[in-house]
Formats: sequence, C-alpha cells, structure tokens
Amino acid sequence: MIKKTLFVPLASSLLSLACAQAIATPSPSPYSKFIVFGDSLSSSGQVADPGGPAGSSYRATNRTGPVYLDGSGEEYAAVAPQLLGARLGFSADQLAGSTSAARAREGLPDGDNWAVGGYRTDQILDSITTTSTVGDRSRPGYLPSNNFRADPNALYYLTGGANDFYQGGATRLDQADAAAGRLVDSVQALQQAGARYIMVWLLPDLGLTPLLNGTALQAFTSQLSNRFNSELVRQLRTVDAEVIPLNIPALLKEGFTNPGQFGLATDQNLMTTCFSGKGCTENARYGIHSATPDPSKLIYNDAVHPTEAGQRLIADYAYSLLAAPWEITLLPEMAQGTLRAHQDELRNQWQADWENWQGVGQWRAIVAAGGQHQDFDSQRSGASADGNGF
Repeated sequence: MIKKTLFVPLASSLLSLACAQAIATPSPSPYSKFIVFGDSLSSSGQVADPGGPAGSSYRATNRTGPVYLDGSGEEYAAVAPQLLGARLGFSADQLAGSTSAARAREGLPDGDNWAVGGYRTDQILDSITTTSTVGDRSRPGYLPSNNFRADPNALYYLTGGANDFYQGGATRLDQADAAAGRLVDSVQALQQAGARYIMVWLLPDLGLTPLLNGTALQAFTSQLSNRFNSELVRQLRTVDAEVIPLNIPALLKEGFTNPGQFGLATDQNLMTTCFSGKGCTENARYGIHSATPDPSKLIYNDAVHPTEAGQRLIADYAYSLLAAPWEITLLPEMAQGTLRAHQDELRNQWQADWENWQGVGQWRAIVAAGGQHQDFDSQRSGASADGNGF
C-alpha cells in the first residue's frame, strides 16, 4: 500500500488469484481488529432470523442449503466481510453485528460489524460519529464507544451509497456527489481519530442489477453510479491514510464476462436473473424453486444483493490485495532455498574429494539429480507458501 495513493488495478491475473482458495492465512493476523461499516451488502446480521436456527441473524444473501427456503432451519450464508475477516483470523463473535438486540438479550457481546441493512451514507456516518440505531435498540457509535479514538492497527471496511439512490435521496448528479462526499466524511472521521488502514467499496453499477437492468432507468442510474464513484475516488485521494479502494464494478464486469473462470454458470444470463426470485426473474436452471437450485452458479440472490458466490468473489478479491505484499516477500526465501540446494550438492562433491583434491586448472563434469519440497506452511509469524524444485 502506498500512502495517499489509490490502488485500483484489476487485471485478470489478479482476479484469478482472488478466486483461488489455496491462499494461506498468516498467523497471527496483521491487524488488531476488523471493523465494518455500511449497509446490507456488508451487514453480518443485526436482526434475528425467525426462519433459521436459534440465535441466527438475517443477512441479505441466500441460505446455506441444500433446501434454501425459509423455515428450513438453514442459516444465511456469510457475507464478504465475514469471509474476509475469518481469513484474517477473527472469530465469529468479533465479526458479529454491533447493535443486535437479539444478541444483547442472549448476553452475547456486540461485534465489530456496524453495517445495517437500509443504511444511507448519512446513517453510516452517524454509526461512526454519533449513534448506531437498529430497530428498537440504539447505542453510541464506534467513535463515542471508544473515547473518540480509532484503533490505528485495525483494518476498517466501508460500503455505502446504494440506499441513497434506492430511497430517492440521490436522483441528480449533484446529489450523487453529495452521497459520495458523506462516505468520504466517514473515512475522514476514522482517519482523524487515528485509523490508518481503510478499505472502501466503489459502488457497483446499479443500472446493471436485475432490479433496473433493461428498464428505462438503467442508463441514468448507471450514470449516477459512475458519477458517485468518480467523486468518491477524487475525494479519497485527499485522505491521509492507507486507503484501499475495492473496484467492485470492474470485478463484477469480469465475472459477467468470464463466468467460468469463477465457477459461475456459463450458459445463463447472470445480469438479469437471480436465485431467490425476489424482485427479479428467478433463474430457471439454478433458481431456488428449480429442480437444481444452486446459488454458487449465480451472482445475484435477489434484485440487488449477491449470492454467496458473489460475496465470496468480493471477499477473495479483497483478500488478494491484502495478501499480495506478504506473499511476494516469500519469493526471495524460496529462491534462496533453491540456491542452498545447489550449494549443498557442491558441498557433497567437495566432501567426496577429501584429501584427494582436484588439481588447479582441471575441470570436472558433475551430473546430479534430486528433488526438494520447500514447505513454509509451519511458519507461525508470517505468511505461508510451498514449492517444488528439481
């Protein structure tokens, strides 16, 4: 990460890395905490789920299956921040909702996920600087709860902006600018309180969601989304912190263009169909009421929210950006391991010549075959990797 520089590349090679499941998690975590703010796209659950197992929370994605229906006893799949946080080594309690009345009634601790379904950018800012309100429960926001100090060693994760458009508060270009500014105000408030590492979503292209795709509002909504992102990036450049923008529009575009690369269906329209059929056309082959329901093949669960596959796509992309620096630092160690193997072979030859040394100026050919497996998986204080050499 480069201070005051936005890192927004999204090459196909990086996306391939993002979807690989073999990336190892460093232990211990490089961050002291993982703190989330935003809307339903990142909420780990603030309200109880009456259709799931006891103690479970509602999340805006599909249930875990195999039935997927309400009342089946299945909980909702994890959202991207939960998946990312788990890979960074944080517990389920740490990743839980911050203002859940259900958890409070059960005597469970509040978690570090302050995201709430339906939150606009002004409410996200409030959850940081003043008050977090979910249903009939309110509590001081993140900064008031922590003496107005942000943990400088924590990773902060923000989503927001979609509800400003959906709830009618951003229907003009200047209003899109204002919504982006309020999200930057949230980032600025955290930075001024001491936060150093802040990951921020760029808004998905709302015109391409099943809710609006193909309607008369598609083109203008896409224009508003693009305007929001342009203003967001422009203002984020002024924040004196390690800001890590997540280029979600480009990520989803790559998923739609090369679905097979990410394990998605290659013979279905992923932009206009969804899994649940709520507010959009249910996919005939993989939808919840089809003969072969499978949300892992689709990007959208409903008209605007991702399936578990879409959430994992986002989490893996975010993790690849965080993991790349510490994985790259393993390359010199692996190269040194190969060099040591060559030196060991030469040492074996020298030892075989003991007291029968090769004459000065003479040459000798050495043919040796061998193999090695370099295993760094047992590292306890850094990243993990392995490799083979012959």
